[in-house]
Amino acid sequence: PGNQSSCVECPIGGRCSDETCAFNAASGTCRDGTTIIGDWGKGDDGLYRLAGCPEGHQVVRPADWINTSAGISTLKMQWCQECCVQSQYILDQLGPCLQCPDFLVCSGGRSV
Repeated sequence: PGNQSSCVECPIGGRCSDETCAFNAASGTCRDGTTIIGDWGKGDDGLYRLAGCPEGHQVVRPADWINTSAGISTLKMQWCQECCVQSQYILDQLGPCLQCPDFLVCSGGRSV
């Protein structure tokens, strides 16, 4: 009663290829030795949040993810998605992948 813990579904971006949650391991790595993509942090509430993605990736999450009234269900819907090389670029790690202008060749990252 007074000391109960609750289970929270692992965010999509925190799931390993075998569907286990990387956050269950102290190292944050998957059983097969791979690591999850992104900079993750654990909040005071014990929930993991995606703080940013590596170059060439955009943060994907629902528009209402920051709304606390939306509940925990939106926190599980966060991950890093790779931008399409040669057809997209990204300027800010928290921004979206942008379509490459027709006359340029893009790298999927910050360089065009």
